[in-house]
Amino acid sequence: AIVDMVLSAWNAVAGYGLVGRSNVRRGSSVWKSILARVGEDKARTSASWWQGYFARVAASDFLAGRKTSWRATFDWALGPKNMDKVLAGNYDNRTDDAQTSARPAFVVPGREP
Repeated sequence: AIVDMVLSAWNAVAGYGLVGRSNVRRGSSVWKSILARVGEDKARTSASWWQGYFARVAASDFLAGRKTSWRATFDWALGPKNMDKVLAGNYDNRTDDAQTSARPAFVVPGREP
């Protein structure tokens, strides 16, 4: 159920430059990654946490492929180091002042932007 919830949250933002994923095979490395990320923080058992996280990925021009031909995948977004960087704002779009990040249009539940 938790894996389906996370997959559903990803697919909800897939139309914003990210490629959807149809399924996750039980016991696969992606399945294990989802369970590992959920186990790292109790807030991650909530659908709204994942919706906010993936919305942040989709809002990034770089991660959604609006800056280059590369784009983040579902598997990439679940990587622990990648997730830490997204949550730290490393991929947030920047304003004209390269030192100041643009405030995201959403808030990841349990985290201040």
